[in-house]
Amino acid sequence: MITQMYNKNSVSRFFGLSTDTKPTDCPNGSKFYEINTGKKYNFDKENTLWREFSSGSGGTTDYTDLANKPSINNVPLVGNKTLSDLGLVNPIIIKGRVNTTLDLPVDGEEGWMYFVGLATDTELKEYVYTADSRWEFIGYNNIVIDTAMSTTSENPVQNKIITEILNGLADDISNLRTLLDSKIQYGTGVELTATQDNPVDLDTITTVGTYFATSGDLTYITNAPFAPNGILNPIRLDVIALASGRRQQIVRPTGGSGDVFVRNNLSGNWGAWRNLNTFGLAQGIATGADLNDYTVPGIYYCNAATSSGLSNNPYTGGAIKLYVEYLNSDSRYIQKLIPSKSDTFQIFYRQYTDRGWGSWYLFEGTAVSSSTVSNTGMLTQAADAESRSPDMDYQA
Repeated sequence: MITQMYNKNSVSRFFGLSTDTKPTDCPNGSKFYEINTGKKYNFDKENTLWREFSSGSGGTTDYTDLANKPSINNVPLVGNKTLSDLGLVNPIIIKGRVNTTLDLPVDGEEGWMYFVGLATDTELKEYVYTADSRWEFIGYNNIVIDTAMSTTSENPVQNKIITEILNGLADDISNLRTLLDSKIQYGTGVELTATQDNPVDLDTITTVGTYFATSGDLTYITNAPFAPNGILNPIRLDVIALASGRRQQIVRPTGGSGDVFVRNNLSGNWGAWRNLNTFGLAQGIATGADLNDYTVPGIYYCNAATSSGLSNNPYTGGAIKLYVEYLNSDSRYIQKLIPSKSDTFQIFYRQYTDRGWGSWYLFEGTAVSSSTVSNTGMLTQAADAESRSPDMDYQA
């Protein structure tokens, strides 16, 4: 039930329940009080609406009743407004970097931004994709590249550039490792690329690390430990740091010989190569070789056909086996040559000093029975052997 009362201005005042139907044939500004909820309403005659108001401020809880609604760029915030409605552009979304404007995507979304320029440039152009579907140049961005390539930089553009560089380097390293692994069985290392116009001298390789050379490279590499024998199998070279800044080189050829050559650099000078496989597999002597060139300790051999064409060979009647050993220093060697003969036993012997190779001497013996042991050998100078220093004196 609704009770109607009138004030002195003939404005109606009503009292009733919230469930009662409020009248609409009353003067503008009439009041309605819900006795069960305590809510108060004013009548809007123009719009035929009862509008609730707060008893403390006389305001309203209906946003549309506000006279001074908030606004952005003088646009009242009523309903759903887009950034364009409010005079705002879409937020900038950094997509990355391209080298030139030709590399910008054909299509994009409003607000996309790309930096244009090389990764090494300190000043990049900024291009933004606009609402009318085009790329617009908006200015320059001066980027300070972190020389330490920090991953904690607060500059997202810098981080994108750094990530791009590192990813590119990782791919290059991976491809390089695959390439080197396929070229030599020892794994990765630095190739000693040598050509006729650009030879490589092993004496100059002093930086600690691992190196390798192919058969083609070895043709133009000097001061290698095995050049005289003409066997040019791929090698691995390890340079190792010793005390007081000295260096050691270790060369291991492929091909199954089992040889390991070592030499040290003392006081800036390289010593002679030493073959640690002195008692291992013999190495072939090249056709037409000069036995004077064989100063690296080791075991060498050749067949009868090759033996006949060797220089400074005291025996040309068949196959030979040559032993090279240090005498008492890196500059003194001995050669012992054993012919392949079944009727007699022979050993040819000579020494090398700072005056060059001495004459060949022959030790010859005959077979004796086990019950008769006598000294039947004799040491004579090989008459047909060449000598670089005929004045050298040897004691028999």
